[in-house]
Amino acid sequence: MSDRQTPQVIVGVDRSASGRAALHVAVTEAIRRGVPLHAVHVRSPLRGPVDDYRFIGAAFEDCFGTVPSGVEVRPSILLTPVVSALTARAHHPGDVLVLGAPAEGPHRWWHRLWSRSVVQGCLRRARCPVIVVPVSGGSPVVSADDFLAREAL
Repeated sequence: MSDRQTPQVIVGVDRSASGRAALHVAVTEAIRRGVPLHAVHVRSPLRGPVDDYRFIGAAFEDCFGTVPSGVEVRPSILLTPVVSALTARAHHPGDVLVLGAPAEGPHRWWHRLWSRSVVQGCLRRARCPVIVVPVSGGSPVVSADDFLAREAL
């Protein structure tokens, strides 16, 4: 944990449909609040150098064509475990953590299970607000109780 004194928006970056939806919401939120956007990709150290930010750049290209103007983006590669990495980064009370909701539909069962466990773990452990963005473009879920209630349906 750092001694950072200013809030930021933290977004978990992946190139899934829910990850792209979360990136859109995170950019909007960072611009609205006038704070930096901390774009975080969490991965295993076995997958290559930890200073390779091409994945994060590609996610911005997928969503916007380039990094949008009006937002300061701070890319970061963190090492697994995912929930610990994200919640440790989002520790300032003024931070906001933005995550994509687990996708429904014909996806591999392990991806749905993994995504759901990341979202649930972050909702339980984060010390700041968490916005969970659905792929469908519906309203973001902002509280742990709302998300867990929807998951029970």
